Amino acid sequence: MKNIRKLFLTIIIALTLYFLIENFIYFYIDWLWYKETGYTDMFLVILKYKFLTGLIMGVLFIILIGINLYVIKRVSPRIVRFSQSNIIEILDSGVFEAQSLKLLVLITGISGILIAMEGTEHWQDLLFYFYGHEFNIKDPVFDTDLAFYLFKLPFLQYICSWLKFTFLIIFISIILIYVFYKLIRYSPGNILTLSGKVKLHLSILGTIMFLLKAWGIYLARYELLYST
Repeated sequence: MKNIRKLFLTIIIALTLYFLIENFIYFYIDWLWYKETGYTDMFLVILKYKFLTGLIMGVLFIILIGINLYVIKRVSPRIVRFSQSNIIEILDSGVFEAQSLKLLVLITGISGILIAMEGTEHWQDLLFYFYGHEFNIKDPVFDTDLAFYLFKLPFLQYICSWLKFTFLIIFISIILIYVFYKLIRYSPGNILTLSGKVKLHLSILGTIMFLLKAWGIYLARYELLYST
């Protein structure tokens, strides 16, 4: 078990270092180019909004993961035992043992960094969404200002796709955690058993995913104007 954790942790750290080094190389090359052409002020503005976009997406991802880990802690069964002095001790289940908790926190933090790095690529979408101006020309189908298709829609589609991907990862991870710690298991009669709280947690996640799917379909209708 310990060897598996170490191997898994080593792979995650190695991948994170690879992406960090790769992004640093691109960052340094861009810095040299903007410095050579005399546009360092523009580079700093772009860097500021990249950092802001990445920070928002990374923090949001960590918050969503943290909420679900808290829910797991609440639904996990407690272990009751008597100490040597006959005092009742109520302990958490194995999900939140010291080593498991450290591993979960580390994985969440590293994942947040990777998500933030991906989010920096959409800094322009963020700026267009908040600072785009209307054209005062509406399309004949949805009666929507044309600026919406240029400035608002790309960012909304990105947010929708990001949320669908994030909740899919959360849903799969939560199921794996529940199965690994036997909160979801097969009974002797090959019947899948799980507590009502676990069912509620998974049902809420599933509902959110279906709502996000519906939102994606709603946004996709605007693409009808691009078809020929």
